[in-house]
Amino acid sequence: GCTQISEAQGCDINKTAEENIKAGFSIPDAVATPEPAVNQPQWIAERSDGSTLATIRIDPQQRVWVNDTRVAATQKNGQFEFRQGKINYTIFTDLEKQPQSFWSDRYSTDKGKIVFR
Repeated sequence: GCTQISEAQGCDINKTAEENIKAGFSIPDAVATPEPAVNQPQWIAERSDGSTLATIRIDPQQRVWVNDTRVAATQKNGQFEFRQGKINYTIFTDLEKQPQSFWSDRYSTDKGKIVFR
């Protein structure tokens, strides 16, 4: 359940894909294929210049996909928290709090907003 890139970042080749997802690593598309994005809401993580950093989807089973790669996420009180690589994401699914959704780079001061589309 690892890719060459995730293995270099610490993904354990002796663990299952699900165990590695829980540890915060992406898994190969061959192991987890996203459901079709038809009629699924998505969020766009934007850089400060307005360009897209990532496209995020939460499927009907509450699984989170960043750029069509499944990631481990925690959910509580209408909020999803997850990371992919060095980026931490926080998405509020509550309509009133959605504008507060954000991303941040763990190793720099880069951060930005996540908008619902």
